[in-house]
Amino acid sequence: MEHRPTGTKRVLIIISTTVLAVVLFLASAGEATGEAGATTTYRVHPGDTLWEIAAVHADDSVDVREMVEAIRRINDLDSPVLQVGQRLEIPIAEG
Repeated sequence: MEHRPTGTKRVLIIISTTVLAVVLFLASAGEATGEAGATTTYRVHPGDTLWEIAAVHADDSVDVREMVEAIRRINDLDSPVLQVGQRLEIPIAEG
């Protein structure tokens, strides 16, 4: 029977607790922006910015920064640069 030193057990407990906390945080962030729920499709128009699109679709219960990040995650956007005609899935905020 292998016996692990106390230090190793502490490290494993800290790592597993941290991973759990991150997972719970991400799940709650998704719920706050409606990310886990319904989405709507938006077609990018000339002059649109990610921030403006997020601000229009975020209600009072959602911070615009959170909505920007949710849109970026849902659409796999590596950059905030948008193309005219591009279709974006926008989470519907549930407030």
